[in-house]
Amino acid sequence: MATTKPRITVTLTERQHEVLKMISDCGGQSMSSLLGELIEVSLPTFERMANTFRKLQQAQHKERARMVEALDEAQAALEPIAQAAVDQFDLFC
Repeated sequence: MATTKPRITVTLTERQHEVLKMISDCGGQSMSSLLGELIEVSLPTFERMANTFRKLQQAQHKERARMVEALDEAQAALEPIAQAAVDQFDLFC
């Protein structure tokens, strides 16, 4: 019977595989169920990490938006000055 649970593929080093195989053999469970169990007990930590990463990402987007706004304001302030300088230069040419 096929499972409806999401699946992923993970590539391990030889050492990682050997260690996981040894632990799963000693515990009498498959490597897949061992990893699933490890993830389950680590889930609260992963959830806190995910929330922190999300907040960092949102802060980066806000900071980027502030920077764009500041650059737009600077350009709007400098354009009239630059145009005035060009107009003055035209008087001498």
